Amino acid sequence: MQHDIIAKKIRENLTAQKQRLDAYLTILDHESADIADKDADKLQSHVKMESRIVSELNEFKKVLGPLEDMYQQADGHDDESLDDLRSCVMSITHKVQEKSDENKRMLDETLVQMQSRIDTLPKRNISKNDYSRIDSRFIDITL
Repeated sequence: MQHDIIAKKIRENLTAQKQRLDAYLTILDHESADIADKDADKLQSHVKMESRIVSELNEFKKVLGPLEDMYQQADGHDDESLDDLRSCVMSITHKVQEKSDENKRMLDETLVQMQSRIDTLPKRNISKNDYSRIDSRFIDITL
C-alpha cells in the first residue's frame, strides 16, 4: 500500500514537471523569435517567466529525489509507467537544454552585432562642460 502511494506521488510530480518543461520549451521558442526580432521588452518578459519556471522545476527536484529514494527502499515492484514518464521528462529536459543553448548562442551573436553597430556610429565631439562656452548674460541690478 505504501509503495502505491509513493508511486502515485512520484507520478504526480513527474507529470507536473513534464508540464512545466513543456511550458518552458514554449517560452524558449518565443524567446528565439524575440531575439530574432530584437524585441527587448518581450524578451525580458519571457526571461522572467523562464526564471519562475526554473525555480518551480528546482522545487520538483527537491521533492522528487526523496520520494524516489523512499520508492526504491519500499518493498514492491518497479512501475513501468514511472519509467516511461521519467524517460519522457528526460527527453523534454534534453530538448529544453538544446533550445536554451541555441537561444544563448543567438543572443550572443545579436549582442556582438549590436556592439559592432554602436562602435561604428560617428562620435560627436561634446565638451564635458557646455556652460564654459556660454557668456554670462546676467545684469547687475544693484544700485
